[in-house]
Amino acid sequence: MLVHAFISSRLDYCNQLFVGVSGRLLDKLQSLQNATAHLVTEARKVDHMTPVMREVHWLPVWHRLRFRTAVLMFKYLYGVAWVYLSEYLYCKPTTDNTGHLHL
Repeated sequence: MLVHAFISSRLDYCNQLFVGVSGRLLDKLQSLQNATAHLVTEARKVDHMTPVMREVHWLPVWHRLRFRTAVLMFKYLYGVAWVYLSEYLYCKPTTDNTGHLHL
């Protein structure tokens, strides 16, 4: 539980900085997450990672970044994100007569 708390929190902390970095750096982060999943589940090194990651309910690093970015944009579009976020984004969401959001 302690390992999970330290590694997962570090992967999520400021993870938006990892968007757009090289695949090599993401591979290193994925390797760290894989090793942590093996440690937490006591899986063997020869076990495939997909079932191990499902067992601990973790997304791979790349998918985790995409998910967190999508959640952040969803919160921004629906007005529940942090106020300072709107200061950094140049577009303001608007709704049309059907109620759909547009940037």
